[in-house]
Amino acid sequence: MKELWTNYFSNNYAYREWFFQKLGFAILIFALTYVIVFNYEVVPLPESICLLIDCTLLLKYPNLVLLAVCGLLALYVSEKWMPVTLSALSVLIFLLCVIPDSNGHLLWVEVLFTIPIAQLLAYLLYPKNAEGLAKSRVQFSVAAIAAVYVLSGTTKLQDSHFTWVAQTQNLPVHVLKASFNMAHSHLKGFSLSDTQWAQTVANWMLAHPNLLMFLTAFALCIELFAFLAVIGKRFALGYGFLLLLLHAGVRLAMSIVLPFIVVAMLVYYINIFYFMWLVLYSFTVGLKKMAPG
Repeated sequence: MKELWTNYFSNNYAYREWFFQKLGFAILIFALTYVIVFNYEVVPLPESICLLIDCTLLLKYPNLVLLAVCGLLALYVSEKWMPVTLSALSVLIFLLCVIPDSNGHLLWVEVLFTIPIAQLLAYLLYPKNAEGLAKSRVQFSVAAIAAVYVLSGTTKLQDSHFTWVAQTQNLPVHVLKASFNMAHSHLKGFSLSDTQWAQTVANWMLAHPNLLMFLTAFALCIELFAFLAVIGKRFALGYGFLLLLLHAGVRLAMSIVLPFIVVAMLVYYINIFYFMWLVLYSFTVGLKKMAPG
């Protein structure tokens, strides 16, 4: 038991941990596929690859697409023909990710198709090096996710001409705008009471400008230095908790949640499914030791 927990917090890459990461990614992609093929019917504003091919074909046969994805995910989890499986997964996931954008919905799910590409690169670079493959298939995935955060941070700096932190006095306005837009999008029974929490947050920000500036700078640094997670497994684990704080703050202040990115980060940074298994296994072993006889 102690050895399992020690390995979880170490820089070692155990196969059991990789299995739970594969399982977590499979669950994530299944959920993504289900949400897209059963919630979209058309592609009114084609983007990216949908300009070249008819992406509505995926929406016309949702059950078939879901079955194909399940088949590929089964091969992925069982590690069968990984180069071919990962190639097919990356193409199919890319097509699925473009559909929300082509409907004017920014779900920020594009990072998901880069993960199988990153893992494919690992399998191509280390076909006969078990140790190198065990490390790179995880760290390359971590790097793909880290790139999203670094890009987000650099975009903020570029758009604000490097004055992002100095413009925190405008943040309460953005909080209120996000809340009003979200409340109005529900249409039914819209009232100012729906934005009461946002008004409370905005008032708090106005009352604590220095603390707000510090928190904004801290959040920006978390994004800009996300590449540090690539250094090793321990760095990824520690940075995973920092990113959790970042997402919790955004959710608290602006009610913005990016579920697919958050889950992907939890899978490859914190290995949340393995962690949950460890907790459950430790609890079970503890009960057995406490049992009489």
